Amino acid sequence: MKDQIINLEEFNISSLTELQGWEAKQKVLLKENPFIEIKDNNTYSEGKKRRTALLKGRTEIQKQDKLIASKIKTFRAKVFEESNKLISITIEAEDKQQEEVKVYEDRKESEREEKARLEQERRELVLSEINTFFDTWKSKINEFTIQSIKEVNIIEELSNVDTEKFNELSTEFNEKTRVLTQLFSDKKHYLLVKEEQDIESKRLEDERKNLEAKQAIEAEKIAKERRDFKAEQERYELVKKKEEGDRLLKQAVIDSETKKIQDGLQIEKDRQLKAQSEIEKKEIEDRIKSEEKEANKQRVTKEKAAKKRVLDLQPDKEKLNTLIESIVFSIDTPELKDAKSKKFFKDVILQLDQLKLYMINSLKQLN
Repeated sequence: MKDQIINLEEFNISSLTELQGWEAKQKVLLKENPFIEIKDNNTYSEGKKRRTALLKGRTEIQKQDKLIASKIKTFRAKVFEESNKLISITIEAEDKQQEEVKVYEDRKESEREEKARLEQERRELVLSEINTFFDTWKSKINEFTIQSIKEVNIIEELSNVDTEKFNELSTEFNEKTRVLTQLFSDKKHYLLVKEEQDIESKRLEDERKNLEAKQAIEAEKIAKERRDFKAEQERYELVKKKEEGDRLLKQAVIDSETKKIQDGLQIEKDRQLKAQSEIEKKEIEDRIKSEEKEANKQRVTKEKAAKKRVLDLQPDKEKLNTLIESIVFSIDTPELKDAKSKKFFKDVILQLDQLKLYMINSLKQLN
């Protein structure tokens, strides 16, 4: 009997003996055990009964599945054994041919790698020459001075290089020359700007030195004026202190003389009171009163004379006060820009105001 040929891709699983009739059984089991809602003990018992019946149907199918899997495993082992038997017919020839193919491929790979290595060495040599050229010119550009850079035409210098030897790396060389051209341009611009800056810096330095010399002369002049003003202010202070001392001394002499007169009068009064009788005491008291009256009269006369002197002096003091108040700069306030100059001018105004205040206070002490 000729073996029947089976196509596994077209094989119908449901045709297996082990699975025959199970679909109908499952549908009958589902129909006989529909879902029931559990509300009490009776429905609970019925629910458990139906669940068990459904569970039994499922486990029976799973047993059949395991049986089929066991048979398939045995079948797979037989297939593997048959496959190895068929493979053994050609495997030796395949291995021999594969070894020959690998020997050829290894030889071709070695040739390809050697060719690639030689090409890489050639490219690296060309790149090294390009980089050396670039580094050499880069160093030259860095060392250029303003005098030497004016004598070089970078475009002409770089155009004289034979680029045919660089072959496919000419693009690399052209990029390097573009960078060198930019570096040269930047260096030349930097040197030109620096040259202008150096010239400007020297001019500014000369102007600064001249300004400092003028400022030193002006500062010395101002310092001398301040010293002179300070000396004059100290002299005014000394004069003021001397006048105040003289006034206090005069006042002390007057007070001392007045006290002596009063003490003498009191002593004389006490002595006469003790030595005289009541009548004599009365005469003495009258005389003392007369003397005190005379003394008071003299004091009033002196006070009137002093007041008169003050009144006589007042017009002059007012004129002098007006004169002092009128002391101002004879020119308009200058327009200053420098901060130090503005501060110095403010100090001068302040010192002038202080001097005027000092003279007005001294004038008030005049009597």
